[in-house]
Amino acid sequence: MAQTLSLNVSTIKKRKRTRALPSVAPSCVESHLKDVEFRGYCDTKEERAFVAYILERGLVLKKMKILHGLKNSSEEDIGE
Repeated sequence: MAQTLSLNVSTIKKRKRTRALPSVAPSCVESHLKDVEFRGYCDTKEERAFVAYILERGLVLKKMKILHGLKNSSEEDIGE
């Protein structure tokens, strides 16, 4: 099972249509995901919802690193 998740907004295509987050978290998020790195965070409504989803459901999450903007100019660590 995946223990690390790394996202880079520059590699994710933006869609105009938003998708609802699942009501039940995948088992890997709840029981295995320990580290998350989110690069290119721009504080959109969808990104905030995703971060909140991971923080609420990541029962074994130890570290979440958020790198703001596409140039990764600032960094915020959440965890441990």
